[in-house]
Amino acid sequence: MTKYKTMNPTIARDESKLRIGNQIFEKYKEDGKSDFQNLAYQQHNGKPTRILDMTTDPLVALFFAVNNNEREE
Repeated sequence: MTKYKTMNPTIARDESKLRIGNQIFEKYKEDGKSDFQNLAYQQHNGKPTRILDMTTDPLVALFFAVNNNEREE
């Protein structure tokens, strides 16, 4: 059983968020950072982005495969 049916980034899993993706990006972007830096920062902080995490390290992949992705405040 897989957690996600496709390998889409978070923003593409919700059609309503996908339609307003640029608005979400603009709302949370910080001046003085590149677009990629802003996207990476937004993704790190739980905002839906178009970035898909990938790794060539099997131990990192294993960690995320078995890690419960629920965030705790």
